[in-house]
Amino acid sequence: MTEEDQITRGYKVFNPNWTSKHGDTVYELGQTYELPKVCKIVPCGYGYHFCINAADCFNYYAFNVLNHVCVVEAYGEFVTENDKSCAYKIKIVEELTWGEVHKVANSGTGASIRKKDNVLTLGFGTPYIATFCPFCGVIQ
Repeated sequence: MTEEDQITRGYKVFNPNWTSKHGDTVYELGQTYELPKVCKIVPCGYGYHFCINAADCFNYYAFNVLNHVCVVEAYGEFVTENDKSCAYKIKIVEELTWGEVHKVANSGTGASIRKKDNVLTLGFGTPYIATFCPFCGVIQ
């Protein structure tokens, strides 16, 4: 098994215009992004950021229905520091509905999500305090 064969799933939030918090790259669903390995991966320094637990994304982005919350795959080497991870290469796999985001973010300690063939499997993660209505979009 090569380093490239290692796939780690996580979550990444994008602004309404599909940019990230820092930078002007416009990301696209289904696309893969890779940085040259010119230096070590450093969270907040070099690499593509993502969170292993969905709820942790909201330490960096507002729980805002205009944002896009996506499942991502990180390929190969990655570094985790506190509640965020960073990799040279990621793929934007799918966008979650806000109903799915709400379930994942409020599912308990260690939250993770796996979605395959439209079957949602929830792990347990750090609960998020806000309550989101998936029907009307109101955060309470």
